[in-house]
Amino acid sequence: MLQSAVAIASHTPVYVWFVLGLVLLRAWQATRPRTTGLAGPLVLPGIIVVLGVVGLVAAHATALEAAVWVAALLLGGLVGRPLGHHLLLRAEPGPPVRLHLRGSWLIFALILVIFALRYGMAVFDAVDPVTAHQPALRLAETVVRGALSGLLVGRGLGVLLSARAMRAAH
Repeated sequence: MLQSAVAIASHTPVYVWFVLGLVLLRAWQATRPRTTGLAGPLVLPGIIVVLGVVGLVAAHATALEAAVWVAALLLGGLVGRPLGHHLLLRAEPGPPVRLHLRGSWLIFALILVIFALRYGMAVFDAVDPVTAHQPALRLAETVVRGALSGLLVGRGLGVLLSARAMRAAH
Protein backbone atom coordinates (compact mmCIF):
# COMPACT_ATOMS: atom_id res chain seq x y z
CA MET A 1 0.00 0.00 0.00
CA LEU A 2 2.75 2.45 0.97
CA GLN A 3 4.73 1.49 -2.12
CA SER A 4 1.70 2.23 -4.29
CA ALA A 5 1.22 5.63 -2.68
CA VAL A 6 4.90 6.47 -3.15
CA ALA A 7 4.75 5.32 -6.78
CA ILE A 8 1.67 7.46 -7.42
CA ALA A 9 3.20 10.53 -5.76
CA SER A 10 6.52 10.09 -7.56
CA HIS A 11 4.80 9.90 -10.95
CA THR A 12 2.79 13.04 -10.32
CA PRO A 13 4.08 15.94 -12.43
CA VAL A 14 5.86 18.66 -10.46
CA TYR A 15 3.45 21.35 -11.68
CA VAL A 16 0.60 19.53 -9.89
CA TRP A 17 2.38 19.92 -6.55
CA PHE A 18 3.11 23.57 -7.36
CA VAL A 19 -0.56 24.24 -8.17
CA LEU A 20 -1.65 22.42 -5.02
CA GLY A 21 0.76 24.50 -2.93
CA LEU A 22 -0.42 27.77 -4.47
CA VAL A 23 -4.09 26.92 -4.03
CA LEU A 24 -3.59 25.69 -0.47
CA LEU A 25 -1.70 28.88 0.40
CA ARG A 26 -4.63 31.00 -0.83
CA ALA A 27 -7.09 28.72 0.94
CA TRP A 28 -5.09 28.95 4.19
CA GLN A 29 -5.11 32.75 3.93
CA ALA A 30 -8.90 32.60 3.63
CA THR A 31 -9.13 30.90 7.05
CA ARG A 32 -7.95 34.12 8.71
CA PRO A 33 -9.69 37.48 8.97
CA ARG A 34 -8.30 39.69 6.22
CA THR A 35 -8.63 42.89 4.29
CA THR A 36 -8.71 42.67 0.52
CA GLY A 37 -9.66 44.58 -2.58
CA LEU A 38 -12.74 43.96 -4.68
CA ALA A 39 -11.06 41.19 -6.68
CA GLY A 40 -9.96 39.30 -3.57
CA PRO A 41 -13.10 37.19 -3.04
CA LEU A 42 -12.94 35.96 -6.64
CA VAL A 43 -9.22 35.16 -7.04
CA LEU A 44 -9.28 31.64 -5.60
CA PRO A 45 -12.65 30.72 -7.17
CA GLY A 46 -11.27 32.00 -10.48
CA ILE A 47 -8.22 29.76 -10.16
CA ILE A 48 -10.45 26.78 -9.36
CA VAL A 49 -12.69 27.48 -12.38
CA VAL A 50 -9.65 27.76 -14.67
CA LEU A 51 -8.32 24.47 -13.29
CA GLY A 52 -11.76 22.94 -13.88
CA VAL A 53 -11.73 24.02 -17.53
CA VAL A 54 -8.17 22.75 -17.93
CA GLY A 55 -9.29 19.46 -16.37
CA LEU A 56 -12.14 19.17 -18.86
CA VAL A 57 -9.81 19.82 -21.78
CA ALA A 58 -7.13 17.44 -20.47
CA ALA A 59 -9.73 14.69 -19.98
CA HIS A 60 -11.06 15.25 -23.52
CA ALA A 61 -14.50 15.91 -22.06
CA THR A 62 -17.48 15.37 -24.30
CA ALA A 63 -19.89 18.18 -25.05
CA LEU A 64 -22.32 16.59 -22.58
CA GLU A 65 -19.69 16.54 -19.83
CA ALA A 66 -18.79 20.18 -20.49
CA ALA A 67 -22.48 21.18 -20.44
CA VAL A 68 -23.06 19.23 -17.21
CA TRP A 69 -20.03 20.92 -15.62
CA VAL A 70 -21.28 24.39 -16.60
CA ALA A 71 -24.79 23.59 -15.32
CA ALA A 72 -23.39 22.27 -12.03
CA LEU A 73 -21.15 25.35 -11.77
CA LEU A 74 -24.16 27.65 -12.19
CA LEU A 75 -26.28 25.68 -9.72
CA GLY A 76 -23.43 25.63 -7.20
CA GLY A 77 -23.08 29.39 -7.69
CA LEU A 78 -26.73 29.94 -6.84
CA VAL A 79 -26.40 27.84 -3.70
CA GLY A 80 -23.07 29.43 -2.74
CA ARG A 81 -24.13 33.05 -3.13
CA PRO A 82 -25.87 33.32 0.27
CA LEU A 83 -22.77 31.84 1.93
CA GLY A 84 -20.80 34.98 1.10
CA HIS A 85 -23.11 37.38 2.91
CA HIS A 86 -21.93 36.44 6.40
CA LEU A 87 -18.24 36.83 5.51
CA LEU A 88 -18.24 40.58 4.99
CA LEU A 89 -17.57 42.55 8.16
CA ARG A 90 -17.41 45.96 6.54
CA ALA A 91 -16.53 47.68 3.28
CA GLU A 92 -14.42 50.84 3.19
CA PRO A 93 -15.25 53.15 0.31
CA GLY A 94 -12.36 53.77 -2.00
CA PRO A 95 -10.62 54.33 -4.01
CA PRO A 96 -9.59 51.61 -3.67
CA VAL A 97 -12.50 49.84 -2.01
CA ARG A 98 -11.31 47.60 0.83
CA LEU A 99 -13.30 44.64 2.12
CA HIS A 100 -12.84 43.35 5.67
CA LEU A 101 -13.69 39.65 5.72
CA ARG A 102 -14.10 36.99 8.38
CA GLY A 103 -11.94 33.91 8.11
CA SER A 104 -13.61 30.65 7.15
CA TRP A 105 -12.51 27.03 6.83
CA LEU A 106 -15.14 26.28 4.19
CA ILE A 107 -12.93 27.35 1.29
CA PHE A 108 -10.04 25.29 2.61
CA ALA A 109 -12.25 22.19 2.88
CA LEU A 110 -13.79 22.70 -0.57
CA ILE A 111 -10.37 23.18 -2.16
CA LEU A 112 -9.10 19.95 -0.62
CA VAL A 113 -12.16 18.02 -1.80
CA ILE A 114 -11.96 19.44 -5.34
CA PHE A 115 -8.24 18.74 -5.63
CA ALA A 116 -8.53 15.25 -4.11
CA LEU A 117 -11.39 14.39 -6.45
CA ARG A 118 -9.52 15.56 -9.55
CA TYR A 119 -6.24 13.99 -8.44
CA GLY A 120 -7.98 10.75 -7.52
CA MET A 121 -9.69 10.55 -10.90
CA ALA A 122 -6.36 11.17 -12.67
CA VAL A 123 -4.75 8.35 -10.67
CA PHE A 124 -7.76 6.12 -11.35
CA ASP A 125 -7.41 6.91 -15.04
CA ALA A 126 -3.75 5.84 -14.95
CA VAL A 127 -4.39 2.67 -12.95
CA ASP A 128 -7.68 1.49 -14.48
CA PRO A 129 -8.54 3.56 -17.55
CA VAL A 130 -11.43 1.36 -18.66
CA THR A 131 -13.33 1.85 -15.41
CA ALA A 132 -12.30 5.51 -15.11
CA HIS A 133 -13.87 6.24 -18.50
CA GLN A 134 -17.28 4.81 -17.66
CA PRO A 135 -19.75 7.58 -18.62
CA ALA A 136 -21.69 7.45 -15.34
CA LEU A 137 -18.52 7.80 -13.26
CA ARG A 138 -17.17 10.65 -15.38
CA LEU A 139 -20.50 12.50 -15.25
CA ALA A 140 -20.78 12.07 -11.48
CA GLU A 141 -17.25 13.42 -10.98
CA THR A 142 -17.98 16.29 -13.36
CA VAL A 143 -21.16 17.23 -11.47
CA VAL A 144 -19.44 17.21 -8.09
CA ARG A 145 -16.43 19.25 -9.26
CA GLY A 146 -18.66 21.74 -11.08
CA ALA A 147 -21.01 22.19 -8.14
CA LEU A 148 -18.20 22.64 -5.60
CA SER A 149 -16.43 25.12 -7.88
CA GLY A 150 -19.73 26.95 -8.27
CA LEU A 151 -20.11 27.14 -4.49
CA LEU A 152 -16.79 28.98 -4.32
CA VAL A 153 -17.72 31.35 -7.14
CA GLY A 154 -21.17 32.03 -5.68
CA ARG A 155 -19.69 32.66 -2.26
CA GLY A 156 -17.26 35.22 -3.73
CA LEU A 157 -20.08 36.92 -5.62
CA GLY A 158 -22.13 36.97 -2.42
CA VAL A 159 -19.34 38.91 -0.70
CA LEU A 160 -19.24 41.45 -3.54
CA LEU A 161 -23.02 41.87 -3.58
CA SER A 162 -23.02 42.36 0.19
CA ALA A 163 -20.31 44.99 -0.16
CA ARG A 164 -22.33 46.79 -2.82
CA ALA A 165 -25.43 46.74 -0.60
CA MET A 166 -23.40 47.91 2.38
CA ARG A 167 -21.91 50.82 0.42
CA ALA A 168 -25.34 51.79 -0.92
CA ALA A 169 -26.77 51.85 2.61
CA HIS A 170 -24.17 54.38 3.79
